Amino acid sequence: MHTSAIIQIENLDFSYKHTTVLTSINLEIEQGDFLGLIGPNGSGKSTLLKIISGILTPAKGEVLLKQKALSQFDKQELAKIISFLPQDYHPFHDIKVHQVVMLGRIPYFYDRFFENQQDISETQMAMKIAEIDHLSDRTIQELSGGEKQLVYIAKLIAQKTEIMILDEPTTFLDIKHVIQIMNIIKKLNSEESVTVIASMHDLNLAAMYCKKIVMLKKGSVLCTGIPKEVFTYERIKSAFDTEFYIDENDLTGEPIFLPLSPKSRL
Repeated sequence: MHTSAIIQIENLDFSYKHTTVLTSINLEIEQGDFLGLIGPNGSGKSTLLKIISGILTPAKGEVLLKQKALSQFDKQELAKIISFLPQDYHPFHDIKVHQVVMLGRIPYFYDRFFENQQDISETQMAMKIAEIDHLSDRTIQELSGGEKQLVYIAKLIAQKTEIMILDEPTTFLDIKHVIQIMNIIKKLNSEESVTVIASMHDLNLAAMYCKKIVMLKKGSVLCTGIPKEVFTYERIKSAFDTEFYIDENDLTGEPIFLPLSPKSRL
């Protein structure tokens, strides 16, 4: 057992009714990791993130958080350690941006019903870090998809957790907002030592930003390691049943992926 592991997953299985989703998952996530969870649709990425977040309970095995069973944490205690942004987060349409971000402070309300000065300060700081303070008084439905996602990232920042879990945080966003969001998350990881666990579809983004990759296939861990170790032609083909041309990024030295076109097969 590694004392530096903030999360340990041991022999974990999960099923929805009679459908097996995850089988024999064993992982260790170190404090300060930026872990990218990779795999095709249906490989169990979202389910695994929900289990680590305490939303779902495994059928077998357990998740240890700081060497303590996740099931032993109460919801408020857990919410001060782990923040989670699901794919389908949609707060009320008429809520203002600063109110959405303030929702991240709820674990600290204790027996009070209203925010205090620290909550206000943390909310303002989170909006500044996410570069959305100019949107503070606008309602969430007025914003673009990229702006909304920055608001939700700010909510996680205001929550002040050691672990940030994100399920496909950049899906359907334009390239400007994709890079902006990933840079904010990377900065939190590198400067604040926030442990980041994110499911991702974009292999190039995962190679660029993640320190460690976990590749899932049909509910099992296919391989783990740094991007250069995991992202090989054979493993990509095995996991995704498709072929990629893999080169090296001249700036970072990490793998870069290009799908093979019909012409390239001739």
